[in-house]
Amino acid sequence: MDKHTVRKSEDGSVDIAASVNAYAATLSKWVDENEIPVAVLEAAVDSVFDDQKSNDPLPKTALIAYATGALSPDHSKLASVQTRIEAFLKGSSRFYPIKGKNGGIKRICRKGEEDQHQAPTETGT
Repeated sequence: MDKHTVRKSEDGSVDIAASVNAYAATLSKWVDENEIPVAVLEAAVDSVFDDQKSNDPLPKTALIAYATGALSPDHSKLASVQTRIEAFLKGSSRFYPIKGKNGGIKRICRKGEEDQHQAPTETGT
């Protein structure tokens, strides 16, 4: 809460209900302007893998850069969009990090095929 969302009642005390409503409206506006829905992130990452000729892992930095380009954010939001894509990749069960030489991020399955596939084990099997 800040000076823009705290509302006062007629006697000068804080009107909690009005302040909560003002804060909720401000937060909703911020989310609408800044948040990227998971489905949009997923589509951007999938488009990068769909454009690839093989199913090889992609270097994480390249994947994030290409997915960011697919979303076409304005320049002032590039860093936050890239951070959001990275968080999405970490939280998704459809993409798996491969360590070591020729490592990167591998797509395990396409959207809708999650039940048919699982992430490889650490031994690569």
